[in-house]
Amino acid sequence: VSLKGSSTARAVKSPNPFETRSGQQMQITLKDVDSVSQAGGNIVFQLRSTSSLSKVSYQIISRGTIHSVGEQVFASAATRQEFTITADSNMAPKARILVYFLTADGEMIVDSVDFTVEGAFRNDVSVRFTNPSNTEITQSELGKDVTFEVTAAAGSFVGCLAVDQSVLLLKSGNDITQAEVLAELEEYDVKDTSGGFNPCLRGEPCIMAKRKKRSFWWPYPIGGNNAFDLLKEAGMLVMTDAYLKKDLVLYPILEERPIAGIGGGIMDGALAPAEDSSESGRLAAVTTVRKAFPESWLWSEMMAGSDGRVSFETKVPDTITSWVASAFAVSDTMGLGVGSTPAKLRAFKPFFVTVNLPYSVVRGEQLELKAIVFNYMGVDQTVTVTLKRSTAFKVQGKEESSNKIDSGLAFAEVKNVIKVPAGGGTSTSFWIVPQDLGGVKVEVHAQSTSAADGMEKMLLVKPEGKLQEVAQSFLVNVTSSTPFQQTLQLPIANASTLVPGSEYITVSAIGDIMGSTLDGLERLVRQPTGCGEQNMLGLVPNIVVRKYLEGVNKLSDDIRAKTTKFMKLGYERELNYQHDDGSFSAFGNNDNSGSMWLTAFVMKSFHQLKMLNDPEVFIDPAIINNATSWILKKQSKDGSFPEPGNVIHKDMQGKAGSGTSLTAYVASALAEAQASVSSSDSATSLADAMRFLETELSSITDPYILSIMAYAFIKAGKQSLADQTLAKLEPMATEKDGMKFWEDQSDPMPVSGSRFYHHQAKSSSIEMTSYVLLTYLAKRDLITGVPMMKWLTSQRNGHGGFRSTQDTVMGLTALAEFAALSGNTNKNLQITVTTDQDVESSFTPITDQNDLVLQKIQLEKSTREVTIRVTGTGVGLIQVSSIFNVKAGGYKKANYIKTFPETGDSGSSSENNGIALRVSVQESEDKNSMEAQVCGRWTGVDRSGMVTLEYGVVSGYAADADQLRKQDGIKKVETEDQKLVAYFDELPTDEKCWMVKAQRVAAVTNVQEAPITLSAYYQNDVETTVFYQPQAQKTMCEVCPECVGCTNTAGQGGGNKTSGSSAATYGIVTIVLATLTAIMF
Repeated sequence: VSLKGSSTARAVKSPNPFETRSGQQMQITLKDVDSVSQAGGNIVFQLRSTSSLSKVSYQIISRGTIHSVGEQVFASAATRQEFTITADSNMAPKARILVYFLTADGEMIVDSVDFTVEGAFRNDVSVRFTNPSNTEITQSELGKDVTFEVTAAAGSFVGCLAVDQSVLLLKSGNDITQAEVLAELEEYDVKDTSGGFNPCLRGEPCIMAKRKKRSFWWPYPIGGNNAFDLLKEAGMLVMTDAYLKKDLVLYPILEERPIAGIGGGIMDGALAPAEDSSESGRLAAVTTVRKAFPESWLWSEMMAGSDGRVSFETKVPDTITSWVASAFAVSDTMGLGVGSTPAKLRAFKPFFVTVNLPYSVVRGEQLELKAIVFNYMGVDQTVTVTLKRSTAFKVQGKEESSNKIDSGLAFAEVKNVIKVPAGGGTSTSFWIVPQDLGGVKVEVHAQSTSAADGMEKMLLVKPEGKLQEVAQSFLVNVTSSTPFQQTLQLPIANASTLVPGSEYITVSAIGDIMGSTLDGLERLVRQPTGCGEQNMLGLVPNIVVRKYLEGVNKLSDDIRAKTTKFMKLGYERELNYQHDDGSFSAFGNNDNSGSMWLTAFVMKSFHQLKMLNDPEVFIDPAIINNATSWILKKQSKDGSFPEPGNVIHKDMQGKAGSGTSLTAYVASALAEAQASVSSSDSATSLADAMRFLETELSSITDPYILSIMAYAFIKAGKQSLADQTLAKLEPMATEKDGMKFWEDQSDPMPVSGSRFYHHQAKSSSIEMTSYVLLTYLAKRDLITGVPMMKWLTSQRNGHGGFRSTQDTVMGLTALAEFAALSGNTNKNLQITVTTDQDVESSFTPITDQNDLVLQKIQLEKSTREVTIRVTGTGVGLIQVSSIFNVKAGGYKKANYIKTFPETGDSGSSSENNGIALRVSVQESEDKNSMEAQVCGRWTGVDRSGMVTLEYGVVSGYAADADQLRKQDGIKKVETEDQKLVAYFDELPTDEKCWMVKAQRVAAVTNVQEAPITLSAYYQNDVETTVFYQPQAQKTMCEVCPECVGCTNTAGQGGGNKTSGSSAATYGIVTIVLATLTAIMF
């Protein structure tokens, strides 16, 4: 295909004649290749043959199926014939007609051609915006009442969506469109292009053989070296006693045609000349302060009535933008319909102000608040821009005489006067220093004598230092004669290390030990969850909760929908980490081999999900069977299971590296998943594993290995072996305050140094105790399990989980099994909380009707002691959660250098129980960028297992995640909440370094320190943190030299016009103006 400057296209003829036994040939073409066939219209085909045709047979294929078959009998025999078919919507978007006849000696002569049909959607959907007078509109003022109207087939289910066009500019593809539906239908095309003639593959000029996403397409005949190949490439399976010989395939010459979309131009616009407005007179009043700035405006559904109309009445949000609204409809009789053209509503004001703020800052930092005023009123405006007074932040003032920055900070209202040209925008800046934490409201007004606007935005202000979270949980079991009372000292850091005002203290209560998990299913742990094993945290707890609630008959519709959503998402995401051989690993095909441990974990979990029989979650049995087959193939002759992949969870290899704990884990998974495994070899493999574990039992003294062995034995039906294992475990238990648990005494306790430290059980202790409890529960021995259940309950975090992934999965599984077996009814609990601040609060009484509702009370920041009293009857769970920040003073600081040291230089590093961390920072000469060298090494025993690097990004800067992703040893990098999170299979014993670049993107001074942390994922006590910040702090005027007060701009009205300011401001304002123009027009 060649394109000429005159906007024409030319295709060449590629004849490829073939011989037939009879010498007869036939060709089918469309009579009018330029016309577009519509559903319900007629399509005329032309036939040319070397012999006279009296009749032909045909088949029409569409969407991967045979649409129809027929026979066309002609009035008289001739070598040129025409016949007509009626198109329908089931032929859309593309169909193929196959025509054939038999010669007198039994040879099949065949040809085929593709054709397009418009009208795939019988359910015709249209959308529009209307005003209260029912007049269609394309623009509206902010806050006005409008109606979004959808018309579809009667009785249709209608879903609608309206999104800010700026969001669509950033990312599209999240909405259903006609093009996507048609492209999906085309995927069902059975055309075979694996063989036969294809001019495109031979490098010859060609027309498009397969249409992609509705690109322009000409009717194209099916190629082939003979009749059989032609039928095969048309997607047909041939069974005939006719003779198939070589055929002649003719490619028509396509005439030159103009191509739509080539040529043309864009109409330029110009602003009318502006006249100065009067600078005298009273300022217009701000009647409405804009506060609502959603990215999605409409997200609704409704059933259409008998007239097929649906109306969504709403108000236009406060965003200056264009809203793009679309809709789809589904009908039992008319099928799916999608609006062909979205409705667009321009939300606009001729005079408005917009405020630019960074995503977040740290308390104590100074930041530029840039306000930009836009004027489309036809005349220049003198505008007073006011930053309203707030007790949440102080404002940097300026000397009235010189308009220069004053050093004083005050809680004050500040005004700047600027001139804004007609058809343009002007910026002005305020320097603020946030004093409060959390969401801080910032309100700005812009007023001239003829117009006014106000805008309120939220600024997230974070506390300085490092976040700490401590949860104190306990189970209460009261009767009318035995009330409960306990006084707790809150484990909050002392005044010398505590960041003032960072405390967030809550007391929560619930009548079901699984209730807090229901409330926090979205985020059960604070650890990153970005690999194949951690992704299971989005799946397995939902399975556990669902199974438990169904078992106790407490599953409500909203919890059913919530768990179904998370289970579907977790299952689909986990498939991204599957290898071609059926195994799974932490980072999928980025790893050299699948992981035995993770594959067993996934296999067991998918089986549990399958057993729920949720009709909305389909589990492919082949996934489970392929994973099982991979496991069985890797089993050693002695019955053990080796780990061919990376060690994710190092305790699974056992302290001596024997692999006994891994074998026990895999065996327990195989035993549980037997019902979902089709291979008969699975039972044999399990028996071999049991013999291996029985042989090893006498020599094992590690409580972690023994706990998994006990669970494996009981799941495999080997109760006597399970009892023997429990007998070895019981003397190793720790019993305290009516609780019982197992812990690993070989690992050293962390060294607190000058930093805050609150002891929390190791993940391995949670797992051990959970395995033992599950073993006793399998024996229906609840009495022995009560002290273990109490201890597990006391170790939960404030989100309903534990520390990391595996301990959360096993801990919740054990607690759910206990709750299901024990039962907990006839509750009536009255709970009061009294603090050392003489504040008393009460919860709503907990009964059987509300025992799954998590109640929470927030206490004063100064609280350090609480007394909890419970009366009534029943069992409940109470948790006191303390969240606060500790100062960075007790942590190691980064080294500031001009040249990065060589890798291996471990000097000036920080070390904490297994991880040594060294950070060196180099700044650019202009102080607008920095690069950090982050070096770490493993100094602990054995191997580290998975390690994560959390790189906190200082305020006003953006880090280069792509640069970090490309570096050696990094398996994955995520960005979240002003930090980068990198994942490593393990940390080497020799120092390894990585580079992180950051660039200034916002005007922030007095930048506070940010933490860089290396941590062992499955050893919650092993982490090391180093703090850093820009060493050469810039002044306000160095960061923003064009800001008000940094230069004498009083003659310009204190503002920065898009046409006469510095390059930096010009860029910012021009980009904002250009973006707004693109969005609104």
